[in-house]
Amino acid sequence: MTLRERVSATHILERFVRMSRLLLPSYYSLINQEELSEKDLRKIERINSVYDTFRASPEASEILVNSNIIELIQNLYSELKYSGPSNPASHDALEQFIHESDRLIRNWNYVVKN
Repeated sequence: MTLRERVSATHILERFVRMSRLLLPSYYSLINQEELSEKDLRKIERINSVYDTFRASPEASEILVNSNIIELIQNLYSELKYSGPSNPASHDALEQFIHESDRLIRNWNYVVKN
């Protein structure tokens, strides 16, 4: 992988992590609601379409940013979709994802400032 390819891949990963930091907690809240509006159902469908088509190797984030963030995203989405938000494993996966994504975002913001 050339330096240019690595920078590009890292930038794409950063954008995906930032997007996921907004979408996955929203998804958690939406699927936790007892009554959903048509708008909520469309939001859930759109989020499902993003993560159902997401194909990335968990090793990619290890190589690019020394983090297991892709694995955390995949685990969280799977837990929420198949086990639901009331499952303790779903809550743990959400907490792990939030902690790691916030750490990465802080690092990226620091780099931008300097």
